[in-house]
Amino acid sequence: MDFKYFRSVVVSQLFAVARRPWLFPELLMNKKDDFWINHSAKKWFLSNAKGKRVFEYGSGYSTDFLAGVCKEIISVEGNPLWFKSSSKKKMKNKKVVLRTSKNAYVNEIAKHGMFDLVFVDAEYRSECAKKAWQHLKRGGVLVLDDANSIAHAKAIYDSFSGKKFKLGGLKSNTGGYWETGFVIKN
Repeated sequence: MDFKYFRSVVVSQLFAVARRPWLFPELLMNKKDDFWINHSAKKWFLSNAKGKRVFEYGSGYSTDFLAGVCKEIISVEGNPLWFKSSSKKKMKNKKVVLRTSKNAYVNEIAKHGMFDLVFVDAEYRSECAKKAWQHLKRGGVLVLDDANSIAHAKAIYDSFSGKKFKLGGLKSNTGGYWETGFVIKN
């Protein structure tokens, strides 16, 4: 068995019980290649984020992973401990911003122009997705992680017009089945 996968499953289950993973970011944020998204969606990012300008709501493993693929990534984080951990690795094309108020967090994207891809994997998902849509280029992609687990994810996903698809599969940090939703802006 792959030790990294085993470790991520064990650690995630411990923190799921505790419901306080943000208290231990150093344990969680220790490998750049452990992007916590299902494997099908991860492959999609590898093929489709190259050369793209990306905005991310919620920094983490995905931030460094996407910085290794895309042209530029700007990530907004609301938790000071996650911000500290995800800001450690310096990369030319990566900017991580801390915004602790809901208004500042949701509206951070407006300070940075238009994007090819916006990845929503954070708090205030509905508000973030709506704001992201306004700053997404035509042909750009809105990505909603954990589209099958958030109670209002279907409503968020259904509220946007454009080509829609979901990719599902096992997620390395849980071992469970998770879906990621994609909406391409017309």
